[in-house]
Amino acid sequence: MNNILYLFNPWWEGKKFFTGIAREKYLAEIKKNLDNKQALLVVGSRRVGKTVLIHQAIQFLLDRKEKPEKIVYLPLDHPSLQGRKILDLLREVRELHGLAMFEKIFLFLDEVQFLPDWEQEVKALVDFEKVKIFVSGSATTKILSRGTFLTGRTLTFVIKPFDFREFLQFQNKVIEKTDQALKNSLLKKFLQVGGYPEYVQTQNPLYFSDLITNVINKDIANLFPVKNPGLVLQLLNLLADRVGTQTSLTKLGAVLDLTKDTVKDYIYYLSSTFLVSELGKYSSSRNATVYSPKKFYLLDAGLLFNLSGKLNLGTATENLVFQKFAGLPKTGFYFENQKEIDFLANGQAYEVKYELSDLGWEKLAGQIKKLPAGKFEKITVLTTTLRKKETVNGIKIDFVSLADFLS
Repeated sequence: MNNILYLFNPWWEGKKFFTGIAREKYLAEIKKNLDNKQALLVVGSRRVGKTVLIHQAIQFLLDRKEKPEKIVYLPLDHPSLQGRKILDLLREVRELHGLAMFEKIFLFLDEVQFLPDWEQEVKALVDFEKVKIFVSGSATTKILSRGTFLTGRTLTFVIKPFDFREFLQFQNKVIEKTDQALKNSLLKKFLQVGGYPEYVQTQNPLYFSDLITNVINKDIANLFPVKNPGLVLQLLNLLADRVGTQTSLTKLGAVLDLTKDTVKDYIYYLSSTFLVSELGKYSSSRNATVYSPKKFYLLDAGLLFNLSGKLNLGTATENLVFQKFAGLPKTGFYFENQKEIDFLANGQAYEVKYELSDLGWEKLAGQIKKLPAGKFEKITVLTTTLRKKETVNGIKIDFVSLADFLS
């Protein structure tokens, strides 16, 4: 076991290790919470960069002169660690390096969903040992933290693929504020490539099929009672074809020959592993929000492009803007009397149009004219083709650069 532990922790012997592309917006938050007692829970899709982020945190600890042997990384999906207790492994590390119980250890537990009852062990460590714990997993906090064992003992960070700003930073190009043509060109590229760090670098054509296979056959099959994983994949493909479109679970079930409840379960599995998110209708009526058809969006632009097999700029852009709003309170889409606005977020209305020709604006203005009087004071139109400010039926229309908004 000692040899395996050294293999997982090359810094014990002063060896170099991979730290990848810096994710400063996440790393900064982790740095701020290195010295409190709470365990840090880092969750996100497979291959989104959780392990690399852990390595960056480890490098930060080494740079600030923490003793290497007090920094411990355990990939719990590794066969050699299956069935092992965290408490036993930590005791072995202390014995291996002669560390007393009062000496603080930084413990990184990667892919924790593969260890049954891990949360009970983490609770015991947080409560009774001198340990700062970092936990990562490829499922949501709700799934990972079964029960109430860790209530008040964790801080959670959700890691996503690169956003457009990070993608621009990775391109390492100096872009002038006035150079909208270059920004729009890179945005169009981003709508195809997306933000999974490894794919941004390699653009391996097999990357997404391998990713999806692993999420469904390993994560979902391991966490949930799925009899036919192939149907989960078919549902994912159907949702990709319907991104940004109001969709009923009954109709999805009819296509797949599944009950509405089974479709609902499968969507929950896909959302719990971060691949799919749903957006409800914005309404003051709870019943309308719960029972109205939903819109569905995918985690990443590259994932959408791979599943759909084509680049629909309008759909891909709406999917990207959704990710910008995801997680904000009181976010939904407006739909009344067959009139629709793409997003309501933070009390503001947004319509997404990748390109907006004169004819397209006339059509949009006609739709805005039919909105109920006094319902909206302003609508922001996110587009690559800017126009002067307009007013339609007393509603101010503000045109904002899509690339600037996303970056």
